[in-house]
Amino acid sequence: MSLRLGVLISVFSLHCVLAQGNPAVGGPVLGYVFDHGSGDFQPVLGIPGASQMGQPFSPGAAVSSAAVARGYALVITGQDHAAALVRFGNGAPVVSPISGVAGAFDQVYLSPSGSAAILYRAAGGFAQVVTGLPDSPLARNGITVANLGGNVSILAVSDDGGAVLAAVHNDQADYLFSIAADGTPTQLPFAGPVSAMVFQANSHDIALADTRDNSISVIRHVDGSADYQVAAGPNDGVAGPVAVEFSDDGSKLFTANSGSGNILVIDLGGGPAAAIPCQCSVSGLHRLSGSIFRLNDLSNGPLMLFDGASTTPQVVFVPSDSQRSGQ
Repeated sequence: MSLRLGVLISVFSLHCVLAQGNPAVGGPVLGYVFDHGSGDFQPVLGIPGASQMGQPFSPGAAVSSAAVARGYALVITGQDHAAALVRFGNGAPVVSPISGVAGAFDQVYLSPSGSAAILYRAAGGFAQVVTGLPDSPLARNGITVANLGGNVSILAVSDDGGAVLAAVHNDQADYLFSIAADGTPTQLPFAGPVSAMVFQANSHDIALADTRDNSISVIRHVDGSADYQVAAGPNDGVAGPVAVEFSDDGSKLFTANSGSGNILVIDLGGGPAAAIPCQCSVSGLHRLSGSIFRLNDLSNGPLMLFDGASTTPQVVFVPSDSQRSGQ
């Protein structure tokens, strides 16, 4: 069978799935996207290069923000700003509260594999880690982050919930803190403003993006020796980094650059970096599954995906309804 025929068969199969009106049955699901405009979720069906948007569906509750993982989302609901778990499946999505979560929150950050999360409330500088996601969520004791010398701009949590990092900014300087389970902060050797940071899956190593120096750094063992190294800089093609992610196997870093519109693939083994043109307005690297990421929001369609799992990493688009119908 030729590659072209195989792609046509895949697309035809997806049309049949969409015609049945069930967003999660009948074919591979790359992941889910939250539409901030409508408050709905929408599945991405198929494989990179032969994918389509499935039918949108409502979680049955007003959602102000959502962090989406494989098979579920952790959401902040409308007026009460409560945290809730939305489970995706073959039927209607299941929404359930998380026992032990303390009050209202503004933001939620997921760990790289989605097994943990950290919730943040700006008022009072309060954060809370949730582990055991999605099947057995366990809310841990709260952490006060109001005494770090500035405003918390970004938080990150490891998959086991045992390591928490906070990037802090004030008018004079930027700081990075590792926060212990009892809330004790330890300042780490990183002075630049952090535009993005993420733990490696099942690890306490973290990657950070710095827009001032146009650099990507890695800190190994953030709650231990905290070994620091610069992985890439402007000479490698880093230009206005807005997001950074580890590849699934941890051998590479992917960086989304607003300055160049490229996705930079950084070989942590020391090989040369490779720039992949996006030709889109990159808002971030939002993991759908494995090393496949969403690059933009539904409001900035068509939806663009970065396939870092391919032998040759590439950027592909997901057709909108009007593009599929030829309008």
